[in-house]
Amino acid sequence: RRPPRSTLFPYTTLFRSLITMFCYEHADLLLKLLVAVGATVGFFVARRDYMRGQRWQKAQILLKLIDAFERDERIAAACKMLDWDAREVKLSDGRSIEFRNDILLSALRVPAMDMTVKASAEHPHGFTAEEEIIRDCLDAFFDFFHKLYAFWTTGLLNFEDYAYFQYWFGTLYYIGEY
Repeated sequence: RRPPRSTLFPYTTLFRSLITMFCYEHADLLLKLLVAVGATVGFFVARRDYMRGQRWQKAQILLKLIDAFERDERIAAACKMLDWDAREVKLSDGRSIEFRNDILLSALRVPAMDMTVKASAEHPHGFTAEEEIIRDCLDAFFDFFHKLYAFWTTGLLNFEDYAYFQYWFGTLYYIGEY
């Protein structure tokens, strides 16, 4: 048999208060959990977007580097010299040389250390006009690759980013072995 309603009233109120408090604590916990999950998802979405932006900026830098590499006539001439044993190499300023590997080696020497080479009125620096053109072209080529090295050492680009230039890295690495 059930006690009269009037005697249960204090317990009913207490029970309802406990249920309300229990639900409130769970609702609060659930809300905090949802906020934490939302913040985590937001973090990873923002990180993904940031990484996409970084890859895009890296691609723009690489595109500019590739464009500069392809447009510089001195670099193009140096590439021809490294790729061929002998050929005519023309520059846009009208100069051209009949390139051969022996001229390349001669152009790379250090005249101050080579006692057999004397400066003359015709060649005040100890180089012929062809050797000077070769040196200028190779200077532009190696200066460009020094820029790539600077980007690599600062961490802006990594070695995998230089896939376009791998042929020239290999050519320089194995120069003289073919």
